[in-house]
Formats: sequence, structure tokens, C-alpha cells
Amino acid sequence: LDKKWESPELNTFRSIAQTLGSIIYKKLIEDHLDLRARELESLQKASTKISSSDQLETGLQSVLSQIYELTPAYNTSVYMVQNNGLKLILSLGKNKQQTLLFSHPGEEDLSQLVATTNQDLYISNIALVDEVAHANAGPEQGVISLSLKAASESIGVLNIWYDTIRTFTDEERTILRLLADQATTAIINMQFIQAEREQRILADSLRKANLQLSDNLELTDVLESILKQVLLLVSAREAQVFLYDGTNLEFGAVIYAREVQEDPVHPPGPDSIFYKTAQTGKRILVQDIQAEENLQNTWKTGSLVSLPLIFHRKVIGIMNVSFTKPGELDEGLLQVLDLLSSQASIAINNARTFEAEREQRRLAQALHETGRAIQSSLDIEVVLDQILIQIATVIPYNAANLILIENGKMRVVRQQGFQDNQNKLDDQTDHEFDISRFTTLVRMTESRRPMIVPDTDKHPDWVKTESTSGVMSWAGAPILEGNHVIGFLSLNNYTANYYNQDHADILSAFASQASIALTHARLHKKIQEMAITDPLTEILNRRGLQRWGQYEIDRAKRFDSPLSAIYFDLDKFKIVNDTYGHDTGDEVLKQVVSCCLSVIRSIDIFSRVGGEEFLIILPETSLPIAIQVAERIRLTVKGYSFKNDSHHINMTLSLGVVELNEEIDTLSDLMKAADQYMYQSKQSGRNQTSNPKFNSNK
Repeated sequence: LDKKWESPELNTFRSIAQTLGSIIYKKLIEDHLDLRARELESLQKASTKISSSDQLETGLQSVLSQIYELTPAYNTSVYMVQNNGLKLILSLGKNKQQTLLFSHPGEEDLSQLVATTNQDLYISNIALVDEVAHANAGPEQGVISLSLKAASESIGVLNIWYDTIRTFTDEERTILRLLADQATTAIINMQFIQAEREQRILADSLRKANLQLSDNLELTDVLESILKQVLLLVSAREAQVFLYDGTNLEFGAVIYAREVQEDPVHPPGPDSIFYKTAQTGKRILVQDIQAEENLQNTWKTGSLVSLPLIFHRKVIGIMNVSFTKPGELDEGLLQVLDLLSSQASIAINNARTFEAEREQRRLAQALHETGRAIQSSLDIEVVLDQILIQIATVIPYNAANLILIENGKMRVVRQQGFQDNQNKLDDQTDHEFDISRFTTLVRMTESRRPMIVPDTDKHPDWVKTESTSGVMSWAGAPILEGNHVIGFLSLNNYTANYYNQDHADILSAFASQASIALTHARLHKKIQEMAITDPLTEILNRRGLQRWGQYEIDRAKRFDSPLSAIYFDLDKFKIVNDTYGHDTGDEVLKQVVSCCLSVIRSIDIFSRVGGEEFLIILPETSLPIAIQVAERIRLTVKGYSFKNDSHHINMTLSLGVVELNEEIDTLSDLMKAADQYMYQSKQSGRNQTSNPKFNSNK
């Protein structure tokens, strides 16, 4: 019908339309915020599960479960790159139940393409992709295949299948990419844990090998035991030992395919590479036996290493180890073989000593006990004390000490006998001394050989000091790490002309044991540090925080001393990642950590809790002081310009500060409380510090 609309009616309709528009817009905003909250919650759940579990399947299952929370996926699967190929390690159906490890038709080719190119694929309709469409016979219609990237290389692939044709929004791609990064983190964590386990197994195997070698002093048995341990630890094809007297090589033992060969192998000729090993004292690598004509008669193919067996800087034999495949000799394998050759050298020398001079049993037993102490204890002070104690059973002394060289200075780390009234010495451990003051130590550093001073009154190199008064005879030996002197063993005797060169040579054997003990201690410390260190920022990770944070809290309670914590988060860090990429984001995280380290003390516990969140525990620090520290950190970061190519990025922090008290008395309580105040800083506009008594200005 014809209708003439009056202005009041039109205004009413316009008002209704505007109201409806506002309602719809508000609903869209609420839905958008709800989706963002769900996405962040999913990322947090996956991150928490990964950081709290050392099981790869648990971490990956958490990531895949979150995918179903955010997208209508039909099936998901994760592949890992292994031996230049892909291995399916987990599948999860839409009911979030683990399914049989079954690849979709065409999935392996698709995954291989993504892993090879390290590029993500988004296929809305697989019917349009011949390689997948021809192989597919199931309900799947769309697929996302995401590369799991670590250090610019693909370590695996995450596939997400849909039973409908899909259009993937930018927001959906972003959140799925973040979940793929969580899967990458789970795999890397598991690889690291596996590497740590392998290191522990290797260290345990080396300890057992050394114990077995130390338990037998018959030369033939020792040689066979050495080769058995070599084949067991490095999976070699064959191992040989030849003894060297300075001129000729003599057959010792050979094991092939883990069986001792009774028939002796003819010693190699003087023109062979094996004589070169004995004469130069340097190992020789042959990565491809086919490239060496004079090896063809013994081994047709594979790789080979010839290692000198060195004791007291003297080559006493060589050990040849061959492998089935060419190119198997990597640095890790060579380090293990170097350790084994060192153990073999000690074992062979011990056996020769036992055979040649039965009266030297005390020395062999002492070395045996020292080796056992090295292998059975990770407390370096206990081991070094045991070395000094065992020395006394074969080389009498009135006082002895073990000195380490650190940053050009020497430091007495362990000592025995200095409480004697005739030569009383205040405890000098942890005190540094200039090595140039002691000519005997300088000469041993230059020669890398042991030294004796038979009569200190007559020797031009002896320097008398208050601490050496009464010493009439002295013996010393350098502790070597490779060709570098890292310390000394020093023996004092109050009888003139007591020590001779034989004593110095024996002392060198203990110096070798001390070197092994120090190497083991450093290796163990390195493994421990790797397990508790965040690989990106090189500060403590969550595991390290649990260990050292709880230690400081327990200490604060025990001594009733103050302790505070700062929890902070980088404001709008996601924008940095989205705008400049994750590499830039990683660099910003590292520079923020550097800014913080310039403010806090070395005794403070600094850890990356996860993502862009960090926690600093401040021992012996009250709340007001902690607030000042937090403000210095905030202002330092705020005033720092983070550079990215031609761009300058300015960052701010939101911080929360709390103090240990009766209500907040555990690490968990401390983190939760500080996190709440950090969140309060976020809610109040960011770039500020919050706690129960204080809020900084922006």
C-alpha cells in the first residue's frame, strides 16, 4: 500500500535500528573477546602440561586436545623427523581419545613436503589437490599441515584434518601456529631429557668400565676388558690393542663382533698409519677406509680411528677401533673414545706395574681406591680428599695440598696434614696466590712434568715462606687437561733428601686421577646446568626455579631472614611477535633479560616461568627494597630501545612484588601472589609495579 512516512515514524525506526546495531556489535565484541580468552587459556593449558611433564606423549596430547577446543577438527596427528624420514608418533581423534598410529592416505607425502620445505600448508578442499585427493577415501575434506620449527629447521609436522571444506581465517592460522610451536617445545624438551638420560647412562657405563678395569691387574684380562667395553659403549665392529715400547708395536688383544680372537694379529708394519699414531702420540681418523689402500687387506669398508694410549706423557700402546659404515666418527664418539683410551692407558700401566714389580701393589691398590672414589661420588671435594689420602699410602708426607689454577691465579682447594704443630698453616682454601711467586710451580707449568726438590736448603728454585717453614724435601706434579696445566699436587716432607724421581712419577699417576675427577665433576655440573637452564635466555627455567627458589625460601625460614619476589610480564609482547616475527621476539626477550641482569645481584634467583613471564627471587630483601629493585628494572626496560634492523622497539613491563610471610610461605604461594599483583598492574594500565602497599606511576 502507498504509505507516506512521517518524520516521527522514521526517527523511531532509525532509533530501533541503531539499538539493534549496538546489540549486535556488542555481541560480536563479546564473542571475539571470548574466543581470544579461550585461545589464551588453551595455550596456557598446553604450556603448563608441557613444562610439568617429562613425557612427550603427555605434552603432545595436551596440544592436540586444545586444538579440538578451538577448531572443529576431525583428526590430528604429529610426525617427527627421524633418520632423514618421518615417523608418526601420535594420533588423536575428535573424541580426544588416542587412536591407532595410522597415517591417512597421502598424509606421509604431504608431511614430507612440509618437513622438507619447512613451509606450512593450508588446504581448504583436498579434492582440489591431486596428490591427496586421489589417495583419500575417508570423510576428510580439508587439512592444515604445520611444520614444527626449531632453529630454522623442521623437526616434525602437525596435521589437522577437517571433515568439511574449510576457509582458514588469519586468527585461526595464528593460534594453530602457536599451538604447533607448543608441540615443538614438547619435542625439544623430550629430546633434551633423552640426551640427558643418555649422558647419565654413558657416565654410569664409564664408571662401570673403570671399576671393571680397576678390579683386574692381569695384563691379558685388562686388554680384553678394555676392548669389550669399547665395543659395548660405541657399537664398534672391531677393536685392537698393540703395546708400544718406544720402537716396536707388539700384539696385545683383538675383539671382533664382541668375541675375543685367540689368534694374534700380526703387528702393523713401520710404514703404516698405526706406527704414526705411536710415534706422534696423536690420534688418526680414517672416515672412509676405501680411501686408504694399505687398510684394504684388513677392512674392506667403513671407518677407523687409531688412538694413542698415553701414560705419563709416554705412548705405551695404540688402540684401533673400526666401524661398519664410513663417516661414523663424530665429535661425541671421539670424546667417548678419548675417555676410554685414557682409562685404557691407566689400566695397561697398572697391569704392567703389577707384572714387573709385585712390591708395587700398594701403589696399584691406592690408584684403584682413588679411581673407585672418582666413579662412586659426584662430590668433588670428597674425591679430591680421597686422592690426597690415598697418596699417603704409597708416598709418605707430612703435609699435602691440591692447587687449581683459575684466571691466572692459583688457589689451594684441598689440603692434608697442615694442622701439624711443626708446620701449622692457617686454612688457605679459597685464597688466591700469584703463581709467579713459586718457581717450582712455574717450572712445572712450562714443562708439564713432575718435579722434586730433594733438599730445600740447597735447591735454587725453592722459595721459603712462612707456610713452608720446616719443609726439607718436596715433590710436585702438574694436573693436566689435555696439554694445559690446570693445577698441581704438592707434597711436603720434613726430612731432607726424602723424595726422588720415582716419587714424582708416582705422584703424576694421582695427578691424572685428579684430572679425571675434575673432568667428571665439570661434566656432571654441565649436565645439571643444562637441565635447569632456559636455552633461549640462558637463565633458570621452571625446573631450576623449583630447585633454587625453594632452597632460598627454606633458607629464609630457617634463619628468619626477609625474602621477596618480583613477577613480571612483557606488555603487549604478542604484538612484537605478530609484527616483527618470533626471531625478533626471541631477541627482545634476551635483551630484556640482559637489562634485568644489569640491575639484580648475582645471588638473586632469576628464572623464565614461561613465554614472556619471569620471576625474580630476592634473598635477604625486604618488601620496600624489592619494590625499589622492581622499579629500577621497569625504568631500565622502559628506557631501553630494542633494535630490529631499521626499527626501534620500546617495551614496558607490568610487575608484581610480594614478600615471604606467614600467609605466603611456599614457592607456589609466592608465585601466585606475585602473579596476582602483576595482573593488577596489567589491569591498571600496564607499565607499573603493584603490591599490597604500592603502585608506581606509569
